[in-house]
Amino acid sequence: MKRRIFVFGRGFLGNYVVEEFQKQGDEVFSSRLSKCSKNDFKIDIRDKNAIFDALEKIKPDLIINCVAITDLDFLEDHPESGYEINSDGAKNLALASKKYNSKLIHISTDGLFDGKTGMYDESSIPNPINVYAKTKLLAEKYVIQESNNYLILRTNFIGYDPEGKNLVNWMVSKLSKNESIIGFNDILFTPIEVSYLSSLIYKLSLISKNTILNLSSDQKISKYDLAISICELFSFNKELVNMGSSSNVDFKAKRPKNSSLLNNKAKELLNEDFLSLKDSLEQIKFKF
Repeated sequence: MKRRIFVFGRGFLGNYVVEEFQKQGDEVFSSRLSKCSKNDFKIDIRDKNAIFDALEKIKPDLIINCVAITDLDFLEDHPESGYEINSDGAKNLALASKKYNSKLIHISTDGLFDGKTGMYDESSIPNPINVYAKTKLLAEKYVIQESNNYLILRTNFIGYDPEGKNLVNWMVSKLSKNESIIGFNDILFTPIEVSYLSSLIYKLSLISKNTILNLSSDQKISKYDLAISICELFSFNKELVNMGSSSNVDFKAKRPKNSSLLNNKAKELLNEDFLSLKDSLEQIKFKF
């Protein structure tokens, strides 16, 4: 049956999510800060009245929250923006989902943890070490408190970004011009390819279950190893990738050294194995 979906945040992930649900035959509406099509709404997620006005017209079966400020260093200097958009914005959508009897899928992050151990599962206790993570953890708490039909997805995604803002785009752009880059060997994560992530979000949208799930690859990888894999995939010169340490960079925000996730719960729920990191990178190559 055709559903009505409202995607908040037409950024990198949001655009892929919209395309996936449209491909599956759902009617998709979305919010962005500038109206571009008849199914777009110009909404600031901080404006609860604007959210409620839009949803009153659409009456969506499903709300997906892809809105977030993710610039870690910016948020250290502007924490109020993070709490207003990342936390209070999620609360507004949770309240709306309850009022309009809509399921809410909230996109969270692998950055909730201090990174001391890695391979965190859904029962691991968050310990945020920067403002961004604190705002996202509060957002999760608001979703659980205010929505009676929700799914929280913790993830970290990579892929081809048409606007060229993603990590992989940056690596490919630099390396294709024979420009050297630094890859941190002490930052570990379990990234998932963005279009594949969107397909998993679609499948999970069909399951009614209030829970938290990790959506990640099976393989833990460093930013350095990711850059080397990109070189191998595109036949770039590996010598352009210099191994570095995040400890040598004066970041304003602390970074967890190992934010890798375990995805067993999601795989069991969906009854499928996840795409390998190698196959994910192959998918990315076709988009460049």
